[in-house]
Amino acid sequence: MRIIVTCAPEKVPPPLTAQLKDGGRLIIPVGSLSSQELVLVRKRGDKLERHAVLPVRFVRMTGQSQARETVE
Repeated sequence: MRIIVTCAPEKVPPPLTAQLKDGGRLIIPVGSLSSQELVLVRKRGDKLERHAVLPVRFVRMTGQSQARETVE
């Protein structure tokens, strides 16, 4: 499974990582309005690997997903 997110939360929302199966990938812009990175998250077993890919600037994530507790 792969997930692509096109708006930037401050941190990766747990509901997105919970959807990943072993071997799944999530690409998401993460950070504040002034400083964001495109982040690749890979799920390997029970672990999540996080790699910063490059600096970016996306619109902010709003609504219920952003309001929930988030993880780095």
